[in-house]
Amino acid sequence: MIPCCTETWEYLVDTCACGAVQRWQAADRLDRCDLCNAALADTPTTTVEAEQRDDISFIIGLIDPDECRRAAARSKLPSTLATWDGGMVFNLALIVMPLTAAGFIPSRRAEPAIADLRQYTASLAQAANIVRRWPEGLIDALADAVQRRSISKNNVRHKGAGHYLAGIDSEVLPPVVRSAITDVMASITSTADGVPSDQIDMRQAATLTGQHENKLAQARRSGHLITRICFRANRVFPTLDRAEIETLDDFLANRLGPERFTHLLGLPQYAMAQLVDENLVVSCTHPYILAHYGPLQAHNAELLLFRRALMHAASPTASIADPRPLHRVARGMGGGAKPWGEIMRDLLSGKILYSCEGETIGQIFISSDDAARLQTRNLAAMSTGVGSWFVSQRDAAEILNLRLKHAHVLPSIAKRGGGAHRISWSWLRRMARDRITLGELSARSGIHGTRLEWMLERDGCPRHDTLGWIRRKALATIAKY
Repeated sequence: MIPCCTETWEYLVDTCACGAVQRWQAADRLDRCDLCNAALADTPTTTVEAEQRDDISFIIGLIDPDECRRAAARSKLPSTLATWDGGMVFNLALIVMPLTAAGFIPSRRAEPAIADLRQYTASLAQAANIVRRWPEGLIDALADAVQRRSISKNNVRHKGAGHYLAGIDSEVLPPVVRSAITDVMASITSTADGVPSDQIDMRQAATLTGQHENKLAQARRSGHLITRICFRANRVFPTLDRAEIETLDDFLANRLGPERFTHLLGLPQYAMAQLVDENLVVSCTHPYILAHYGPLQAHNAELLLFRRALMHAASPTASIADPRPLHRVARGMGGGAKPWGEIMRDLLSGKILYSCEGETIGQIFISSDDAARLQTRNLAAMSTGVGSWFVSQRDAAEILNLRLKHAHVLPSIAKRGGGAHRISWSWLRRMARDRITLGELSARSGIHGTRLEWMLERDGCPRHDTLGWIRRKALATIAKY
């Protein structure tokens, strides 16, 4: 069952272009066709794919007559197969071929047809790679094969080892090969009432995590959960990785979404992405969490670590000159989304000195000089965004420095099925650049809102609309106060 020449990499065929299978029984010359006498060297053929040649060279090299080539191939054998005869290793590769992605099933009674040579060669190359990584290669390949079968159709039935390993039940299978496969399968074999200790079945996983069994099964099929395999009652069926499920259970019990995480810090939801980008908070990247809960999910331990870092880096209150609460300072920053990630980074790095009396930004105080520097930043010229097409009313109000009780002036879009409303980020960004609210004007000038509105009216800068004033004109006016 050698599919090709390892020097020219041409597929070996025994059929002339005229269709006659060469038996060399009545040929005048061995280089001519039995039937039409055409030169066999002129028979068109194709070559093996370049990416398959290394593996094919290895597996064929094990039975090559040339001693140097055999030695080179044997040097690539894993330690568990180092003492095997090359023919036994080649036989092992044939047995595991159904496990490969190419999935060719070899037969002891017939060579592969010419039409099947490409599939056979691809499968043999992949089988050679399994042999190279023995015994781990067999378990990984078996898990992949079970995974492919489980997603092939709904309610698929689990098959026995004979479905995945060609000729495993054959009486002519060499005992040493059978023993090697049996030893590997023993590591995933379980009793009738359980699974191996490092695995967990769907029902147990559902009970542990509180997730629906069908949800976990679909996640495994989609690749969001690791597929493990168990051999029981001559059936190979998929299970889950116990360590992964236990880690997932712990995360789900302590999960904080971006809205909840930032709310506990007194920050807007869009700040979560900035904290992650600045490496101040680590969000979960597990595919199951991303698929079912979305990005920027964090463990409660991350919140505790962040708060602890804030408390540790804080200075005594007495060392802060003319302290101003950070949340009031932020209300005087407008023109776009606030760079909360940079602000928190500067606080923790010591670039901005602060005192901390609690666990939210409402209890953080910075000096009036640092407050003034933050408020003079031109947020409209910064590229800071919110990472989505829409934002919540809460975030929109924070960006515009608008009190939530006035959020009704924002043109919101209700989510499907009701619930919270969303604000278009493109509209919000344009308004943040062009408008300024009374809350921001008051925070910048330090003048009470009622008196400030009267002063602006008096000086020829009336309110433009329900949202507020034209930013450029209003800022120029309050600069005189």
